[in-house]
Amino acid sequence: MKRLKAADRVVTVISGKYLRSVPCMDEIYRVYQRCQEDANLFAERVVPIILPEVQIRRPQQRAPIVRDWSTRADELDLLLKELGTKAGWATFEETRLARALSQHVDNILGFVVDILIPRNLKVPLESDFEGVKAALLRRLKT
Repeated sequence: MKRLKAADRVVTVISGKYLRSVPCMDEIYRVYQRCQEDANLFAERVVPIILPEVQIRRPQQRAPIVRDWSTRADELDLLLKELGTKAGWATFEETRLARALSQHVDNILGFVVDILIPRNLKVPLESDFEGVKAALLRRLKT
């Protein structure tokens, strides 16, 4: 995880499973934190590859992911209350991450979309895959 946070470039392959995976989302969240929640720094470091089944371009498409992390955080909060002092470090860490993701995942995914299609371009992602691919290859060379 330390090497990942310190890397100049991080390539992420974003699938539906990735978006719901604690370890995967922990990785991208740590990169986001290291970039101090700055879209430009994030864009310099992250090279996202979004699989076709993942639709995150619009807020309405990202909302189920935000809700999922929010629900997970609420459920883990209840579990912590139930377990009290019996809860271990791993449960506390996953609860902390779920809460943080519920608050930041929309921004993270918005940044990912902006890397591929800056807001000043009005081209649907599906119709400009070759352009996206070329941009990613250029970024990997720098």
